[in-house]
Parts: sequence; C-alpha cells; structure tokens
Amino acid sequence: RSRLLMGLVPALLILIGSGIWSVSMFYRLGNNIDLILRENYQSILAAERMKEALERIDSGLMFAVGGRDPEARARFEKFEPVFEAQLKLQKGNITVPGEEDLTNDLSIQFDRYKEIINRFFEIDPADRSARSRLYFDEALPTFEKVKEAASSILLLNQNNMEAMDQQARARSAASVRIMILALVGSVGMALLATILLGRSILEPIRG
Repeated sequence: RSRLLMGLVPALLILIGSGIWSVSMFYRLGNNIDLILRENYQSILAAERMKEALERIDSGLMFAVGGRDPEARARFEKFEPVFEAQLKLQKGNITVPGEEDLTNDLSIQFDRYKEIINRFFEIDPADRSARSRLYFDEALPTFEKVKEAASSILLLNQNNMEAMDQQARARSAASVRIMILALVGSVGMALLATILLGRSILEPIRG
C-alpha cells in the first residue's frame, strides 16, 4: 500500500499543481479582461454621445444660418452640457496609451468650437451672409476636427478591446494546452508507477 501511494503521489501533485495554476490563471485573466473591457466601453460610449451632441449642435447652426435663430440657440444650450458631461467622464477614464493626448486635443478643439459659436450668435440674425461665412470658414472645419478627435478616441478603445480579446484567447488556449500536457504526463506517470510497482509486488510472490 505504501509503495502504491508513493508511486501515485508525483502524478497527483502534478495534477493538483496544474489545476491550481489554471484556476488562478483563468481567475486573474477574467478579472483583468472584465475591467479593461468595462473601461474601454465607457470611453466608447462617451465618444459616441459626444459625437451625437456635436451633430445636434451643428444642425442647430444650420438652422440659424437659415434664419431660425431661437431653435439654434436652444439646441446649443441643450447639447453643449451633454458634450461637456461626456468629456468630463472621458477625462476621468483614460486607460490606453495615447488616449490622454487625444482627449486633451478634443478638449482644446471643443473650446475653440464654443468660442466660434459664441461669435456666431453675436452676429445679427438678419445678417445671414456674415453668419454663413463664419459657419463655413470656421465653425464647420472646427466641428470636423472635434468630431475626428472623438472618433479617434472611440477607435483607440475599440482596437484595444479587440487586442485584449485576442490576448485572452491566446492565454486561454495556452492554459488548455498546459492542462492537457499535465493530464497526459500524470496518466503516463500513473501507468509507469503501476507497472513498476506491480512487478515489485508480484516478483516476491512468484519467487
């Protein structure tokens, strides 16, 4: 009995060790992926909402160019705080290399965009020509820059999510391979121990 136990102990230790390692590996991997994906998703959602608010503000300026000034002001007053709230959220959720620079650029461009809009509304609504020039010469190009910065943040986080997914798949596959090798090794050791111990037990009996 003692010989059988001693022969099976190494295989048992290999199985226990590989099992503990795999459980720990999957646990850490799962927690890290959950955290990273949640952070990336928050930034993606914030970027999407900022882009939507921008579109609403820009369409409002087009209304103003067409002479519908009250509606344009109402849109700006409604969606400018929405953009600011999402920008604040994004500033507090920087997790990917390069994201801070993109966020700072987004903030700078939006401040410039607001300054142009304030000048836009200072122009007499009856002077559609002046408003149209300011819109197409300054407001629209700046709007495109702000939108591009928000899109870059979205794309950066989306790419990071995809990279983490691939990394998780690779680590999972590696863990499965290690478990299979450990299982095969343990079975081999158990068989070898059984054969050797069987001989050592049977030889005295045969003799």
